[in-house]
Amino acid sequence: MNKYEFTVVYKAEEPQRSEAVKAVEALLESKKVNVLNRKEWGLKTLAYEIDKCDKGFYIFYEVEMDGQEIASIERELRLNPTILRHLFVKEVYHKIKRRPFNAKPKTQDEESDAVVNKDEEGAHEE
Repeated sequence: MNKYEFTVVYKAEEPQRSEAVKAVEALLESKKVNVLNRKEWGLKTLAYEIDKCDKGFYIFYEVEMDGQEIASIERELRLNPTILRHLFVKEVYHKIKRRPFNAKPKTQDEESDAVVNKDEEGAHEE
C-alpha cells in the first residue's frame, strides 16, 4: 500500500457539490481506500476557466491505497460532471545528502586534482 495525495476541484454550486463530495467519498470507500486526512481548501478562483466556471471548490485528501486502483477511480471521476479536475500524486520521500553549512562546494578542477593526487601517491609507494 502506498501513500498518495489526492486533490479534487468541484464546481462551485452548493447542492450539486455536496452530492458529488458524498459520491467521491463513497467511491473511495468502495475501493478500500484508507483516507488518512481530509482538508477542505474551500472556494478559490481558477487560473483559467474550466467548463465555463471561474471558481472551484477544492478538497485535499491524504490516502493510502493500492496503486492499481487509481485508473478505475479516475475513470469514475471523469464521468462525474460536477468534478472539474482531479489529481493523484504519490508521496515519495528521499534522503537528502547534505554537506556542512560552512563547506565550500568543490569545483570541477578541484575534483580532478584530487583524483590525480591519489594516482601519484600510489605510484610512489611501489
